[in-house]
Amino acid sequence: MRLPIRPKAYPGENFVGYLERLAFDNGFASLLHFCHAIHQPDHSGTQLLMTALDIDALPQFSGKPFSNLQLPTDNLGLTWPFLTLHDYRVCIDCMAEATWCRPAWGLRFMWACPTHGCWLIQSVARSFSRDTGWWRKNTPVTEHAPEDVLALSALLEATVTRPGQAFIDARLPMIQITPTTQEVCRMIASLGRFELEVCQNKPRPHCNPDYQETRALFNASATLLSNWPYSLYHRLDLMRSQAPDDFSLQRVLGKWMQPAFRVLTSPCFQFLRNATEAYLKDHWSGTLSSRNSLLSEALRENHVRISFTKATRYKSAATLREILNTDGSPIAAVGKAPQRRLITFDSQLLSMVPEIKAEYLDLQSSARLLALPENRTRQMASWGMLPHAATPSETSNHCWRFRRKDLDAFNASFVRQPLPTDIKCLRLEGVLRYWQLADEEARDMLHAVQTGELLLYGTSGAQLGQCKLEQAKVRSWLDSYRRQHAIDLAIEDAARALGEKEEVVFHLVKQGLLPSVAATHRKGNARRITHAGMARFREEYIALIELARQQRRRTRDLLDELKPIYPVTGPTIDGGRKYFYRREDLATRLQARK
Repeated sequence: MRLPIRPKAYPGENFVGYLERLAFDNGFASLLHFCHAIHQPDHSGTQLLMTALDIDALPQFSGKPFSNLQLPTDNLGLTWPFLTLHDYRVCIDCMAEATWCRPAWGLRFMWACPTHGCWLIQSVARSFSRDTGWWRKNTPVTEHAPEDVLALSALLEATVTRPGQAFIDARLPMIQITPTTQEVCRMIASLGRFELEVCQNKPRPHCNPDYQETRALFNASATLLSNWPYSLYHRLDLMRSQAPDDFSLQRVLGKWMQPAFRVLTSPCFQFLRNATEAYLKDHWSGTLSSRNSLLSEALRENHVRISFTKATRYKSAATLREILNTDGSPIAAVGKAPQRRLITFDSQLLSMVPEIKAEYLDLQSSARLLALPENRTRQMASWGMLPHAATPSETSNHCWRFRRKDLDAFNASFVRQPLPTDIKCLRLEGVLRYWQLADEEARDMLHAVQTGELLLYGTSGAQLGQCKLEQAKVRSWLDSYRRQHAIDLAIEDAARALGEKEEVVFHLVKQGLLPSVAATHRKGNARRITHAGMARFREEYIALIELARQQRRRTRDLLDELKPIYPVTGPTIDGGRKYFYRREDLATRLQARK
């Protein structure tokens, strides 16, 4: 069937709109009557429409393909929920200028005409059997749309009519990269749902909203984008006010982080993430760590809010507690979490706070002040060497208490000499921490340092633990002390006293040939050797190399000659480094020879 009136289609005209215009110009009462008139069972929709229009090729239409005439149309890269079929909208003023259905009118989120500044007219029925001339019976619209709605409509229309071209509009200055039509529709749906659900406390629209819900989403997203980014900041402030003590970014701002960082990930929506991070930088009271992986690395590393543990690197615990006890201080913020309390500080403001020196210090703070190991500081207090204000049994929290002035006086009681450059020195803190000193040895060594028997090198007022001692003199003093007091020796010191290598002594201890005892002053499995044990070992055993030196014989020849007397340990016996014989066995051998 060839139609008598065949209007020309405009580029990108909405397919259903063109069919209704074609049906009206040819006098059909409805689109349904038009489809029945040109229908032929054995012909495709393309052939039927080409025959009706008497043309060789159809122009490119936009919108959804009509169900009765399945023709290829340009869907603008959109999925079906973003396109309309029978409920498209029109601008009466635009129709008065040129009677054809613009491509953008077929979008589900298009609700205003940016050219005339008015709202679009919704189709009067959703059935394709309606009167095809319904839009000519409407009067021009006099109600003007708000500026924020017109700005968003202009962006949506530009993506359809001028795809790929730059979009410049003073009402939407944040749009630096022109998005596609599908990206704009996703933005309207995501931002509109956030605005309605979180800010206006309305039910969340469905995934496939009807025309009333799409208008609500369109208006909500336009409102959110107006006066950007202060409109967003107002809504984020509202979300934070509902949970002021919660420092969980997911629980407080998760409903905004989802669309801004997970849904709208295209580079054209970077302004959403930039505005969010700018807000977090100035207003977020919690910390930002590697767990907040959605945020940029620069924001996480340079965030001004730091935890209590990190703040102790810059200020003392006494200063931080004083800040917490100050009401209304902008430096500290306290949040609540299950079974614990979260405390953060503003690092920029914290740097301007003067250091508060507490009169009383605990054991840990005192050890840090003197730069000494904590266990040695405790021992010095228990020996009466270090003055203390209270013992653990005298305090409610069972902690040591020291006066700062007493600690300063104790530190100043040690006379320091200028540090020499030609001798090898060790820090006092390292000697007390890493040398295996018994409690009596550590006590008498500190007394020798305090009386000047062992010279202490360092600058005046330096921390006691950072001052240095001459290594050779400390070693000599310790050896002399152990000989005088018959104190057990470490295996390394015993090897030096026996004139053997450490591996040889370790093997003798392991085999039980050299008596050893457990160390009582330190943790672990370290063994120590008494002077009596070394004397007994010298009386009972003799090394083959020493015996060969006495007789001026080769060790190999002497080893064979002494058979059937065999050594108790050695390379061929148990893998030892040296051969050792019992003196009693050798004496029996010599007696038998005589």
